Amino acid sequence: MRPAWPASADPGYQPPPVPAAAGGDANAGYPISQPGFAGYQPPPAPPRSTWEDGGLFAAQLGADAGSLEWHTTSERTGVVPLRPLSLGDILSGAFRAVRYNAPATMGLTFVVMLGLQLVVTLVAWAVAALFGFQVGDLAGPGSGALSSDVTATVAGLVGVSGLVTVVAMMALMPMLSYVVCEGVAAHRVTPADALRRWWRRLPATAGFMALVAVAIGVAVVVWVGVAVGISSGGVFGGLMAVVAVLGVLGGIALVAWLVVRLGFALPSIGVECTGPVAAIRRSWGLTRGRFWRTFGIQALTGVIVGIAAGTFSQILSIVDLVVMVDNPVVGLASSMVTSMVAAALCLPLEASVTALLYTDARIRDEGLDLALAEEFAR
Repeated sequence: MRPAWPASADPGYQPPPVPAAAGGDANAGYPISQPGFAGYQPPPAPPRSTWEDGGLFAAQLGADAGSLEWHTTSERTGVVPLRPLSLGDILSGAFRAVRYNAPATMGLTFVVMLGLQLVVTLVAWAVAALFGFQVGDLAGPGSGALSSDVTATVAGLVGVSGLVTVVAMMALMPMLSYVVCEGVAAHRVTPADALRRWWRRLPATAGFMALVAVAIGVAVVVWVGVAVGISSGGVFGGLMAVVAVLGVLGGIALVAWLVVRLGFALPSIGVECTGPVAAIRRSWGLTRGRFWRTFGIQALTGVIVGIAAGTFSQILSIVDLVVMVDNPVVGLASSMVTSMVAAALCLPLEASVTALLYTDARIRDEGLDLALAEEFAR
């Protein structure tokens, strides 16, 4: 509606056209952009935002959401696009997430793993001193064969070191998942904030790992009990071998299934601050109907990371071997640093893939991408 001031004062005022019946040209002196003239072309409609179009927003949440293209109009973006993620989005986003916040991913992983390894090494040296041998005795030219007690002690220390590494990797998963998910929201977490989140969520993480340990212990006891019962019943030979093979294969399949179904529990603990039992229920719900997709992407990631870590370790193991021949203590220290560097490179990538799978499940089930886009638009 034009303002109520005189027509001559209206800056948008145009005199009426001369009618064509009076001998005048209907378009004379007037731009063809004015409505009502011959040759008029309406200007193109401005692009409509997803958030301004209530119908499209409602359709995305309806039953026909799969027929629409998922997109957002926000100029901000995180490490992955705000839509259901494909395999390429997840793999490329994992590398991008690690680069986006390297101090809080690779840096903290290296520091935490190195600190735990130093503690394990000091304990190993203390135990070795109790048995009366030094580290140099393991590679000394005149040391000869080690006694059975020393051999058992070394094997036990190696096993404890491996167990500590696995526990440390699980304990770091909530923190790394939190950092990656904040990267999805275009937030860069400082190492201090990441450590505070890790410390606050450590009791819940420990509770979840305790539940997993109890479940594994119960499964092992049941399997051993079945094997002992079969052997005590006088069944030997081929049937016992078949039972053993089936038990091992069944155990591997069960472990793989549980790893996938419980794979989002640690990200839930770190990101949503849930408790151990609630995190298990949360992971169980998010992985429902996504077992093979999640299993396939995690297996592919494990192969890629394993090849990269193996290549890196083989290159540096040559240097460690040369150093160990000359000085066993320095060689062991060099080998420890090498393993920590490999962990600092590989663990954040695996954690990033798991965190992005968790994010993708929430996008598909809960519309998390829409919530993030609304936050970006503010």
